[in-house]
Amino acid sequence: VIAKPTDVLSYNLVGLTITDPAKSTIGEIKDLIISDGMLSGYVVSVGGFLGIGEKYVIVSPDAVNILYTEPDKKWSASMDTTKEALK
Repeated sequence: VIAKPTDVLSYNLVGLTITDPAKSTIGEIKDLIISDGMLSGYVVSVGGFLGIGEKYVIVSPDAVNILYTEPDKKWSASMDTTKEALK
């Protein structure tokens, strides 16, 4: 198996902040769920302050838009939802 430059590696995703359409932070990807060799979900932390009061939710990979911006060499994640809806 050869990894291509366009492949997404787990370290690109874990710790990535997820924003809503208005670019407000709604959560952070904490872990990946791999089932039968396929990505089946993201564990996302929502809410809290400095790790206190965080809630963890599992979201479908289809619900999270992952984007790599070549000029910035930066990964970003967004969802079409709100922090309140995820809680």
